[in-house]
Amino acid sequence: MRSERLLYIGGWSLLQGSNHRTKHVASYLAPRFKQVDLVAFQSSYTGMDTAGESPLHKAQAGAENLLHDRISVQGSEGLREILVRDVPGPSPLHLLGKDLWRYWALRPALEEPYDIAIFGDPENALMARQLKRAGYVRHLIYDDWDYFPGLEAQPLLQRLYRWRERVCMEAADAVISVGSLLGSLRQEQGARRSYIVPNGVNLDLFARARTKPPHPPTLVFMGTLSSLWGVDVAIRAMPAIRARVPDARLLIAGSGEDEAALKALSESLGMADSIEFRGQMAYEDLPGVLAQADIGLATSQQGSLFRKYASPLKLIEYMAAGLPVIASRIGQTTVTMEEAGAGILIEHTPDALAEAAITLLTDPARYQHDAQAAVDYAARFDWSRLVEQVYDIISDVIEETAAVH
Repeated sequence: MRSERLLYIGGWSLLQGSNHRTKHVASYLAPRFKQVDLVAFQSSYTGMDTAGESPLHKAQAGAENLLHDRISVQGSEGLREILVRDVPGPSPLHLLGKDLWRYWALRPALEEPYDIAIFGDPENALMARQLKRAGYVRHLIYDDWDYFPGLEAQPLLQRLYRWRERVCMEAADAVISVGSLLGSLRQEQGARRSYIVPNGVNLDLFARARTKPPHPPTLVFMGTLSSLWGVDVAIRAMPAIRARVPDARLLIAGSGEDEAALKALSESLGMADSIEFRGQMAYEDLPGVLAQADIGLATSQQGSLFRKYASPLKLIEYMAAGLPVIASRIGQTTVTMEEAGAGILIEHTPDALAEAAITLLTDPARYQHDAQAAVDYAARFDWSRLVEQVYDIISDVIEETAAVH
């Protein structure tokens, strides 16, 4: 066990699904340092029964919590989880207010000085920088898992997030990016030290999907049902696929704002009987769906900067399950697919997707080659190996700084 103290600002992500990057990193680091404090944020009215309440009553209840129950600390010496209730607000000015609020609310719970702090999400940029300037933390590492300006439609918010990402580069002693394209961007933005540690997969869990029950030829999509992913392309490809592979079907595991429209599209194409919407699923249940499938789909809207830099978890999860992948040709996804040789990159059109699916479903030799390549490539991305790399980077930052002084 190291003698240093670690602050891990996981943001909202620390409370999300069991495969999020922050959960794996935090779980690995916790027993390896003298003291680890994990920071997460929650809604102002989380934990309250607000069903049927008016927006005004919800706002009043949230305000009461912000005044009297804004922070809680769970755990004991060695490992603590600090939960901060966040302030709501829709405007660009809310970002500055959130920085100030998080810094003010968090300080009383901190047991400074921390030797190192890891933070993600540019929403935490100014807070993290101020914690360092005020002496609460000695060194900062930015865990860089997405290009956040690409998520914003408003030009003003895009500019604000780009500025915040530059603040992250200036404040951080090291930046750990999930992909090579993000890593190159961060170096251009001034990152002092840049590392690549990709997203990973629970290999033991997803390897179970390689044992398959009898099923028809099946394509599967996992993820959020939004226009960013272009799931409609897969649905539009199904008539052509079924013309060559009559019993082919498409499984869709996920939910989102476009779910109703996608179901309506399936109906309009006469494909409702061959397309199954499984809804949102627990992470632990995903291998059961992949065991009923033969090809994983990673469609993605073209022209999106967010998608250019993204490293979709689903790519490696499909591969760990032994599935060849059909993926839209864009950004980091292209890099991953070309490295793996485990499927087919396509232009983002129904015709291209249909052609790729028919190739894999009707050419056993090609299918077996790509399926084995998928398994071989995924073996490099077990979370237990990747989080060791994060630990080594932390050690290097601490030890090289100590050597300087």
